[in-house]
Parts: sequence; C-alpha cells; structure tokens
Amino acid sequence: ASAKKTEFTFKMDSSPSSGSSGTIKLKETITADFEVSTADCVISGTFLMPETDSAGNLTGNYTTIPSDKRYGVSVEIWSEKGFGNWTPIGEDGTFSIKVAAGIYEVFFWVDSYQFSGYGSPGSAEIRLASGEDIDLNSETGPFASVLIDNPAGGKALSFATLDSRITGYAWADSENGTPMANIDVFAWSRQGGWADTKTDSNGKYSIYVTAGKWEVVAEPGFNSAFGHKPPQRTKVTKGEDSTVNFIFAAAGHTVNGTVRDSSGNPVTSLWAWAYARTDNADSDGNDTTFEVITDAPVDNGEFTFKLPNGNYRVGLWIGPESGYSMTEETDGVDLATDSSTGKAESTSSISVTVGTNDKTISGSLVDSSDNVITGVEGDVFAVKGGARGSTWIGTTINEETGAYSLSLTAGVWELSYYLQLDADSDYMRSPTTPVSVDLSSESSVTQNITLSTLSGSIAGTVKLPDGSALSAEVYVFVNRVTTGSSSTAPYFADVITSSGAYSFKLESGYKYDVGVFLEPGSSYAEPPITEVDLTSSSSKTGLTLTLGSNDSSIAGTVVLSDGSAMTEEVYVYAWSSKGQAVETTSNASGDYSMSVPSGVIWYVGADFQGVDSDGNAVNYKTSKEVPVDLSSGNQNITGRTLTIFKQTYDLPTSIADTFTVSSGYTKVLADGTQLDIPANAIAVSDTSSKVTINISPVTTGLSSTSTIKPVGYAYAFEILDSDGKAITTKLAKDAIITISYVGYGKEGTSFASEAEEKDIKISFYSTSKGAWEEAKSVTVDTDNDKIFASVDHFSSWSVTSPQSGEVATNSTPSISDATATVAETASVGYTVKTVTGTDADGDALAYTITAGNTAGLFAITTVANSDGTYSGTIKVAAALDYETATSHSLTVTVTDTGSASATATVTVNVTDVNEVPSISASTYTIAENASVGAAVGT
Repeated sequence: ASAKKTEFTFKMDSSPSSGSSGTIKLKETITADFEVSTADCVISGTFLMPETDSAGNLTGNYTTIPSDKRYGVSVEIWSEKGFGNWTPIGEDGTFSIKVAAGIYEVFFWVDSYQFSGYGSPGSAEIRLASGEDIDLNSETGPFASVLIDNPAGGKALSFATLDSRITGYAWADSENGTPMANIDVFAWSRQGGWADTKTDSNGKYSIYVTAGKWEVVAEPGFNSAFGHKPPQRTKVTKGEDSTVNFIFAAAGHTVNGTVRDSSGNPVTSLWAWAYARTDNADSDGNDTTFEVITDAPVDNGEFTFKLPNGNYRVGLWIGPESGYSMTEETDGVDLATDSSTGKAESTSSISVTVGTNDKTISGSLVDSSDNVITGVEGDVFAVKGGARGSTWIGTTINEETGAYSLSLTAGVWELSYYLQLDADSDYMRSPTTPVSVDLSSESSVTQNITLSTLSGSIAGTVKLPDGSALSAEVYVFVNRVTTGSSSTAPYFADVITSSGAYSFKLESGYKYDVGVFLEPGSSYAEPPITEVDLTSSSSKTGLTLTLGSNDSSIAGTVVLSDGSAMTEEVYVYAWSSKGQAVETTSNASGDYSMSVPSGVIWYVGADFQGVDSDGNAVNYKTSKEVPVDLSSGNQNITGRTLTIFKQTYDLPTSIADTFTVSSGYTKVLADGTQLDIPANAIAVSDTSSKVTINISPVTTGLSSTSTIKPVGYAYAFEILDSDGKAITTKLAKDAIITISYVGYGKEGTSFASEAEEKDIKISFYSTSKGAWEEAKSVTVDTDNDKIFASVDHFSSWSVTSPQSGEVATNSTPSISDATATVAETASVGYTVKTVTGTDADGDALAYTITAGNTAGLFAITTVANSDGTYSGTIKVAAALDYETATSHSLTVTVTDTGSASATATVTVNVTDVNEVPSISASTYTIAENASVGAAVGT
C-alpha cells in the first residue's frame, strides 16, 4: 500500500508573547496506511585503531577508538536507491546494524580532520536474504583480506594507512602572489573518498588520500574578494605526492542584485540561484560559449556577486516549484578599473526580471471510456526546453478527485505523468509518449490523461542449472521487442524473484524479451533471453528461465591506440546476442579475463578515463565492440586485444557547490545540463544546515548491454554533509535532471533515426544488477535536444538508448609495404615516410611501430587528413648512423576502431654522407734541443 503525502506549512509573522497559546484547526482528517519492511538482518563486527605510545609512536598493537573520536568513524550500509542504515563505532569497538533484506554496499566513513593519515579499509557489496546475518570480521567475509588480529581474540577491522598526499598552495593574483590563509580545500574521488583541510598561514595545504583519481577544490567562500576556481583533477600514485595549486584572481567589484516582477516589485518568495557569465555574444547577438564566472543563492529576492574586471550577463536558474520564470538575462554589466584610483573596485546594483506562471493546464485521470479514475497517487508534470536551461513543473494528483492543475508560462509544453502503483495494479506507471499542449495563445487548456490498461501478463520461475529451485533473489527483466523501422515505443521493467518466482503485468499486443540479471562475478551464467508473444494471447505462464554455467573464457589485453601499454585498470564489458552480460576490470597492465557461457557470440568492449599532466580528463573507449564467436561450443579464447581510441568529448567542468538544504539548489552546466533540487529534498535532521554537492562528468564504467547502450558521457552526483560524510539516503522530494544531447541530423549525433532519438532515456548503471535502470519518469524534448527525468536518489546518470538490433560489422583495414630513403645526417623530427592504410568501413585508424625499432630511432604519429582518411607519419626520433646500420626494417601496424589490425613492412634505407673532416686547435710544448723526428703532439 502507499500513503498519501500531505504538507502543512505554518507561518508566524512574529514571535508569540510569553504564555500565549492558540489552536490550529485541521479541516480534513486523513487515514494513511504504511507498509514497512522488517529489519531482520544484522551486520556486525569490531573496528579498532592503531595504538600509539605517549610520544605518538606506533606500538604495533590495536586499541579502541577514544570516546571523543568515536563519531569520527561510522559504518554505512546503503542500497543504490538510498535505503539502508548506519551506526558509529561503540565504546568497546563493536558495531551492529539492522537492515531489511536486500542488496547493499558496506563502507566506512572516516573524518579526515580527526584521523589524518588514515582512511577507510574499503567497501564491499553484500546480498542479504530475510533473517540473514553477516559478521564483517569473518575470515570468509567480504573484508577478509584487510582484517587484523584483535588483541581480545579473533579478527577485527581497522583503518587503512594513507601514504599518498595531495599538496599545493592557494595564492592571490600570481605564482608569486600573496598567500591565502585559512582557505577551505577539499578533495573527492568517485571511488568514495573524501578529504578536507584548510590552508596554513603560508597558503599551503596537504591532504592524505588513497591512490586514484581525485577532484580538488579550494573555496574562498561566497562574496569573497577573489574569483572562484573550478575543481582540478589529479592522479595520485600510491606512496607519492601530487601537487595541485590554485591562483585566484582578484574580484573587487561588488554587484548587488534584486529579483523583480514585471511591475518592478521585488520578488521575495523565490527559490533560485543567480549567475554571472561572460558576455561573449557574436555580432548577431548569439552566444558563442556559456562560461559561468560565479553564482550565488537568491535570498529574499536578493543576491550579491564579487567579480573581476569583465563584461557580464546576469541571469537566474529558477527551481520548478517557484511559480516564476526568468524573462531575460540582464546584460551590460561591464566592470573595469577605475581610471581615477587605478583600482579594480566598484559597487553597483542591477535587477533581473521574472514573469509569473499565469497560464494553466488542468484535467483529470480517465479510463478509455472517459470515466474519472480516483484513488491513484502520482505526479503530473510538464516540461519545456530552452537554449540555456530548461523548465520542469510538476504537481500531485488529487487522489480523491483524480484531478490535477499546473501553473505555467506561455509556450508549448510536453505533458506526462508518473503513478505510484502497487505491483498488482492494472495501469501503466507512465505513458509511452508525452502529450504536447500549446499555451502560446491560450490562457488555460483542459487536458485529461487517459491511463493505459495492462491486460497482459508473463509469469514463471528461475531455476538453477540442475533444475532445482532458486532460493537467492535475482532480477528478472522484460524488454519490449522493437525494430529500427517500427513505431512501437520501447518498454522495460524488472522485478526481484521470490523463491525463484516472478510475474509481470504488461500491455498485450506486443512481443517481449524476458531475461535475468545476475550480479557481476556470479558463479552462474545468465540464461539466453526468451521471446514471449503477447500479440495472439494476453498471458504467458510457467515460463522457466534456467541459469547456465560459465564454461568458457575470453582473455586478452587492452592497449591505447598509439600502441603504448596501460598503466591503470580498465573497465571491460561484454554482452551476447542472446541478452547476457558480464563485466570485469583489467589489471594495471591492461590484461583482462572473463568467464562466460558458450553457445553465443559475445561482443567485448572497454572504456577508460585518465588524467593528463594538466589535470584534464582524457577519455578512451572501443568505438566498436569486438565479436568473439563461441556459438560452436565451450572455448578458452586468449590474446583478444582491445584497442581503445581517444574520444573527442568536450566535457564540461566539474562542479563543487555548497547550499542550504531549506533553500534548494539549481544549476545549469556549460553543456546545458541542469539539476534542480527542491527545498528540503535532502534527508538531513537540520534543514537549515549546509551541504556540498559534487557533479562530475564521467566516461568510464558505462557498459553497453544487449538491450541498452549509453549515449555520450554520464554525470556523477554526490551530496556530502558539513563533515564530508556522503548523504546516501533516498531524497525526500524528487530532483529533476535535464541533460542536453546532439539530436538526429545534427553534426556529432549518435542517432541513426528520429525514432531512435525519441526512444532515449535517462538511466543509471546498477552495479548490483550489471544493467542500466532508467529513471522513474522521463520526457524527451526533441525540439530543444533536451531530456528530463525526475530521480529519487543520486548516482551516475546518463542518456541511454535501446541497443540496435543490428550489430555493426567490422572490416579489417589494409596497408601496403613501403620503402623510404633518409640521409644519416637527418635531424630529429625529419619526416621519413607517410603511409596511408584503407578501411572499408571508413573507421578512424591508428598507426604504431610494433617491430624493428629496438633502438628507438623512429617514431610514428597518426594524422587525420582533410579527406577523411588517416595516415601514419614516420619521423626520425634519434641520430642515425650509416656505419652502424645501412637499413632498418620497420613493422607498421594499422588498427581500426573495431580493434582489427593489419601490418606492413616499411624499409628505411640510410644513405652515407661524406662527413667533412674536422680538427681542433692545440698547443704543444717541446724542448729547444729536441732531435729531428721527435714527436711534437698528436
């Protein structure tokens, strides 16, 4: 059952006098039933810390955490959707947490202030059946590899010792500028790490961290006299220091802003963020970039910026619950050095005008006979895209009347809904396509929503390979069968089995693929998908899905397209022609191995996100998955090389902002992606507290499956409290994510048709399923290349699309042998030969020298030609010598984006050069009476 949420807001304009009293009368009484989960699983253990003597030296023993520091460590147990529990460590070092049955991640939060140089012992996924208990100190448990000996007997957990650091400084104006003391510096990692500190009196800082990739931020604070700096990425090697410095430009201009309505009156009840961006419009007034310099929350209709010299436009990011929309940006905010004082300082005031949402769409939920449907809980929402930022406005459905009403601005809106339904409901949770409603000229429109009835069903059982019943919980999914030319809308759903049984309510009249998701690393193999036809019959019962055995393996190496070896782990995935999927991670050298079932063709891919020396993200992936044919039976395939090519993603800058929970948060990023977090949506005990949000674009860990593939890159969202502790609980109110994409027919699009563009979703990759899971409500605005989703938890969200029914084939490139001649005196960098291979698919090509260059005398670089071809340019890399070798036989390998390659021999003949003899002036001494023939010198 579900409970109706009713909100009451009480406002007191002044404090009551002493002893005063009053009565609040409720005009409506509501009875709500709640269905609760029983927390009958227990996770327990002991956590100790290294013991030190009076001088602070380690003794080699372990002891309990001092009582004044116990709350600096907590055990966290959370599901991907924000359900779970946590607890601090007890005075005796023990801990015990109760949770309901489910799939959770267990990790440890460590306060870096209280425990400098120490970190979490790691994290692990656990799967709990009802009534199951787990001892994290067990030598067969998920933390077995990091346990220490407990002085009281048995084993225990303890901190990981951190021997890597991020160090640097924060200075004003220049590298030799004024040190900025007491500046907050914090760093976070996608692997769950967090650390923070402050700069010292010399502007320097040092943070102990684990090895890996980190984002680092130095924050002078809102209204600081210095401009803000975006997060900087860095790669930290174990046992070494990584340096990240921050140089802040002076921001001496104060700009005070006021939000006003169309009549010029201040608007004090507005949830919004104000931003100042560089005014870089071209001669036609069109934006060339969207570079935000600073932003600030709007408080009681006012905001303040500190800005350096420059020309700016100021606007608002307005939350969906505000009831207002920005009319236009305020331009002409031109700030310069005062010619009379020579100082870049000033104070000015501006206004930003907003319009009221004074148009209405209203209606009711109805069935196919236009009868009003009541007793249904859910939301109706309308979306409208824009060139910069977008608008999402929602409202709840009145359960008693089935009615809804939305207040909007003028324009064309896409209307959709999401219903909170029980599993046995006969209605669809959301429509297959939204309805367009035009408010351009009308002040109000009545639009009833006809709910689709689920008249079909599929039910069955998942069994083990030997035919016995499955006791563990697994996910079973259905995916509607569509074709590239079909107008059939996609549909996807999954359920958790109970004692192996599953069932779905579906729309009849379609065909569905049914399959199983198993967790990565499972000892079983996912069964091939089974197609169920509900076009001639409305139901299918007794459908048995039998798990398989991993009787084969695929192994090989991941290499960069320039031929260089990997130095970090790479994410590798594979999906089969029958709907199965596996994933793994290579070692630091790029070597990988996956256990898979036979009888199918597997498609293997990889992706990787690195950090260059300047702190910029560098992204690589296999543009085409590599097919491995195991259809003839079980085999152990080795030597399967995956070549990952550098991608040309123009990733937006990462974001790190702080906001007050009761005020909400809105942000539009450089690529048009927008995040709206309603006021009081973050689950914290004190809504007046501040939290930090980290937003990072990510390109790795985005697996393609047999049903879904990612489009472009994803965004990782993370919320942290004032202590740096991740807030992983489910949101109290849905947040709205709007992501921009490149539409069909535009340069850089990844869509093959308009239909494919309309079928996209916003999804997150579930590591517990090894599959994509879409947001609960999604709307696509193809006119503005925007996709909207409401989400109830934060994760890594990406645009996804259905996997093409046709797998792209790959042709092997070709290249011919060649000969070149070069003089032995050729300088380093001299071009010896350019070779050009061909590829029938028109793929990008990469060239490497794979043999014959042991002395490193030559180098080859890949060049993209203006005609769409790719060439390899061979140059001299070190001094040649005819007398040492008159000829060099180089093996040049050309590789396409499908990891197929071909080789050719390039023979480089070295010509002899008659070097001009040389002699140096010398001075010799000889006695005056030396005899004839005596040697003077040589």
